[in-house]
Amino acid sequence: PEQAMEALRIIHEELNINDIRFGIRWENAVDANGNIDLGYYKPFLDYMIANKINITLSYGPDKNPTSPETFESEDVLNSINVPENGGVITKDSQLAKAGFEYIKKLFAKIRETYTQEQLEAVKIIQAQNEPFQSFGERGWTIDKEYLKQLIFEGLKTFPNANVLVNSAGTLNVDAVLNLFEELIAGGVKPEKLTFGWDIYTDIPDINTPIGKADILNPPAEGQMGPLTWDEILAPFGGILAPPFGGGKFALVEQKRKEWSFMEEDTELQGKGWKNSNFGIQNFQYGLQQALDVMPSDGRVVIRLWDIEALLQGYAKDSRQIFEIVAATNPKNSEKVHAIIPKMEFQAPRNR
Repeated sequence: PEQAMEALRIIHEELNINDIRFGIRWENAVDANGNIDLGYYKPFLDYMIANKINITLSYGPDKNPTSPETFESEDVLNSINVPENGGVITKDSQLAKAGFEYIKKLFAKIRETYTQEQLEAVKIIQAQNEPFQSFGERGWTIDKEYLKQLIFEGLKTFPNANVLVNSAGTLNVDAVLNLFEELIAGGVKPEKLTFGWDIYTDIPDINTPIGKADILNPPAEGQMGPLTWDEILAPFGGILAPPFGGGKFALVEQKRKEWSFMEEDTELQGKGWKNSNFGIQNFQYGLQQALDVMPSDGRVVIRLWDIEALLQGYAKDSRQIFEIVAATNPKNSEKVHAIIPKMEFQAPRNR
C-alpha cells in the first residue's frame, strides 16, 4: 500500500494525470470473516477526493483491471460452485449471487463512509472489466443480465456517474453496443454511457482457425495495430468469422453520432505482453492508433494501462513514454490533439 500511494502521488502530482481508473478488488475489501473492510482502500479514496481527481471506479466482483483479472475471495470460491474456466457467469449462478450481495454491502459501506458530495468525485463507474472478453486466469465472461444488475446497483450510489463498458480492441463491439441499447431502453440516458476502447499493439498469441498466431505482428507485414486490422478487414464486413469481422471502429462512430454516448481509450498499452523490447516506438504507434479512434470533437481521454509497471521500471523507455504522457496531461486540460497534432508515427517494424 505504501508503494501504491507513492505511485498515486507521482501519477497525479508529477504527471498531472487527473483522470484515474481505480479498482476495488473483492479479496482486499473484506476482513478475515468476510465483512466489508475499506481500510485498504480508504487512504487512496481520501487522497483522490481531496485532490479533485476524476475517479473511474471499477468495482467488478468478477473481472477487475490487471492480471489475473479475477480477485474473488478464496473463501468464497471454495464455498460455492463456480463456472468452468472459460465459462459464463450468469445472473442466477452462485458466484453472481455472492458477487451481487458483496457489491450491495460494499456500496452501503461506501455511503456510510463518505458524503454524497464527496461521492461526486466518482465520475464514471465500471461494473466489470472487459466483461465480454474471455481473458485472465479463469477466462470468464459476464452474462449481460448480471452485468446490468451490477450497473443499476452502482447507479444507486453514484446516480450522476457515467457507465463505462470497455471492449478488447474490436472483439467485443457488438456485445457492448447491444448492451448499450438495452441500458437505454432501461432508462439510462445515452450521454451517460461511455464506450471504452482497449488499444494494444503487443498481445499474446490467440487462437485462430489455423492455430495460435500473433495477429498484430504477422511475419509478412510487421506490426499492425487494431485500427490497421480493422481498416484491412472492413470491406469483408460480416463475411469473415469472429473475431475477424471488420469495420467495427466505423460502426461505433456511427452509433455514437446516432445515440450520443461518450468514448474513451480505457487502456493504451504501456508495457508489452509478449515483446520484452516493448518501448517508445511501440507506445507512439499505439498512441497514434488511439488518437485516430477518438472523435476530434470534445475532450479526449486516453488512459495508460500498467502505469505502475512503468513507474517501477519494468518496461523499456519509461522516461520517454512519461515525457509524452506528461505533455498530454497539462493542468489546464487542453485537448490532446492540440498538444500532439495528428502525425504519422513509424511502426516498430516495417509498417
